[in-house]
Amino acid sequence: MRGDKTDNPEFAISGEPTSPLVYHLFGDADEPSSLVLSENDVLDFVIAVASQRPPLPNSLLSALKRQDQSFLFLGFGVRHWDLRILLKILLRAWELGHGTAIAAEPLRGLLKSDCEEMILFYQRGTRVELEDTDVGEFLAEISGRLNDAGGYAGRIAPLGPRPRVFISHAHEDAEIASRLFVALQKSQFEPWLDRECLAGGEDWDKRIEHELEISDFTLVIYSKAFCKKSDSYVNTEVALASRRALQVRGSFLIPLRTCDITEEDRVFELGKHNEMDLRPEAFDEQLSKVISAMRREYQLRNR
Repeated sequence: MRGDKTDNPEFAISGEPTSPLVYHLFGDADEPSSLVLSENDVLDFVIAVASQRPPLPNSLLSALKRQDQSFLFLGFGVRHWDLRILLKILLRAWELGHGTAIAAEPLRGLLKSDCEEMILFYQRGTRVELEDTDVGEFLAEISGRLNDAGGYAGRIAPLGPRPRVFISHAHEDAEIASRLFVALQKSQFEPWLDRECLAGGEDWDKRIEHELEISDFTLVIYSKAFCKKSDSYVNTEVALASRRALQVRGSFLIPLRTCDITEEDRVFELGKHNEMDLRPEAFDEQLSKVISAMRREYQLRNR
C-alpha cells in the first residue's frame, strides 16, 4: 500500500455496521500503485494533476469539451480544499461546454462563514451548481429518474491498460478522423485528436509534440487530401511521429489508406511503414483489423 506508515497510524476504534469508518480513496484497487491513501499521497496526486504528469485521459478531455453533457460530483465533500483545487483545474483548463456540473452536499451544520465561503467559491466562474440537500434523498431522486429512463446500461469490461493513439489527419478528413476517434474510445483505446482534445489558448505545437511523445501508436489518415499537403500541421506531425517511431519497438506509425493512391502521389515519409486500409465504405470491418494489429503489437511490446 502506498503512503508513509507514519501518515497511517493504527486506529484505536474499529468500524461497526451502525457507525462505519469511511475512507476517502482514489485509484483502482486492481492497481495498488494508483491508490491515494495518505495526506502525502493527496498532495502528490494534486501536484500530478496540476502539472499534467501524467496528462488527463483523452477520453476525459473529450467528455469535458462536449456541450451536451453534465457532470455530477457526489460524496467527496466539496468543502475540502483538495477537491476544490481539482474542480478548478478541470473546469478552468478544459472548459465545460454548455453542460452543468452539479455538486450535491448538504450545507446544514456548517458555520455561517463556512457556508458563505462555499457559495463564494461556486460564484467565481466554476460553472458548478451546488445542490444543498441530503445526499441520500438526492440519490433516491436521481435513481428514480434513471430507472424511468431505462436504467444503467452497464459497464464495459476493461481490457487492461488503454493504449494511447495519436490521430493525424488533413483538415479535409475531419469526418473520418472523428469517426475513428469515437470507434477507438469504444474499443478501450485512449485516442488523441486535435479538435476533440485541444483546449483554447493552448500552445498547439508544444501539446502536439507532447502527445506524440507519450503515444503508443500514431495513425495517419492517408488520403488524397493528405498527399497534397506540403507545409501544414499534418506534415509536422508525420515528421515528429517518424522520429518517434525510431525510439519505439515494433510498429508505431500506421498509415491508413482511405482510397487508392498512385505512385506519384505517395508520401515519401510513409513509405517505410506498413499501411492498412480504412475505406469509408468498409470502415467497421477494416478498423477491426487495425485494432487487432495494434492490440497484438502492444502485447508484444510490453512482454
